[in-house]
Amino acid sequence: MDADADWLLAVPAEDMVQWTASKGFKVIKLGSPMRHILLVADSTATVYAMDARCGHRGGPLESGDMEDLPGVGLCIRCPWHGRRFQVESGHEVVGGALRPSQRTFPTEIRHGALFVRMNLTCDSLPSDSFAGTESAGHIRTQESSSLSLWLDGCGRQDKAIGVTEEVTGVTEEVTAVASTPPAGQSSDYIADEKEDSIMKKGRAAKQCKMRMAQGCQVATLLNCADNSGAKNLYIIAVIGIGGRLNKLPNCSPGDLVLCSVKKGKPELRKKVLKGVVIRQKKAWRRREGVYVYFEDNAGVIVNDKGEMKGSAIQGPVAKECAELWPKIASCAPAIC
Repeated sequence: MDADADWLLAVPAEDMVQWTASKGFKVIKLGSPMRHILLVADSTATVYAMDARCGHRGGPLESGDMEDLPGVGLCIRCPWHGRRFQVESGHEVVGGALRPSQRTFPTEIRHGALFVRMNLTCDSLPSDSFAGTESAGHIRTQESSSLSLWLDGCGRQDKAIGVTEEVTGVTEEVTAVASTPPAGQSSDYIADEKEDSIMKKGRAAKQCKMRMAQGCQVATLLNCADNSGAKNLYIIAVIGIGGRLNKLPNCSPGDLVLCSVKKGKPELRKKVLKGVVIRQKKAWRRREGVYVYFEDNAGVIVNDKGEMKGSAIQGPVAKECAELWPKIASCAPAIC
């Protein structure tokens, strides 16, 4: 057994049984200087210890997902940029290869208590740069990028938002104060820029929408999910797309489109109507790491006030759409 000076108490015996039974994550602070250590218990009650901050940008691994990859074993996925790390070795899974990234620590159970060996004599690893940072709850952006995350209903009012910004490998707390939306956009979020005054009654206040995989585009045929009498909706244009020259406009659940009815009641056909996409077949990843997709592309018709033309919706509505359109959410039988 190694010298006891390197072994530190991580989890007392009275807390060990309850934690291993939950098969979850546990973050502790050990060592000098203090490091954030992530403890992971697998199905066999084997406990692994590694740095809790991602070696890429310092993301909180305790908020990530566990994956059992064939040929690799148990891995944890960073919630910020989706990088996967082998729990046992701390190596990052890049294609079919492994490369060192996260520092791991030996664990040992003595008299029911968990001890972790804090011996840092080996070469430095990328996770050492973020081991002592409190990253949870912050947004980490590049030095050249600007903040585009806006709180719900902030409108044009001044908001002071805390940001952790990386400058040449050193993290420091800064405060960004803005009265207008920033010019750039971050890697994970986009500001909702659709400023249509006639939609204010039926639409929620300006708020953030997570960047999603765009599953619909111009010329996509949507199933009409309301009881207005239309059977399908042909997308003509996407409102507020803000694209570039020669780019085919695309959209995702929650986006407002111009459409026409190809099949349905005669009084609805051959007219340009407004519609909202409520679900799509293409899978997209939510912030919590869950991949979501539906069995069809569907939308509903709305009027100039943003209210539904029909009175009921068939099938579920994506959560991203329900958050932006409260009138649609009130008619939805299920929100997924």
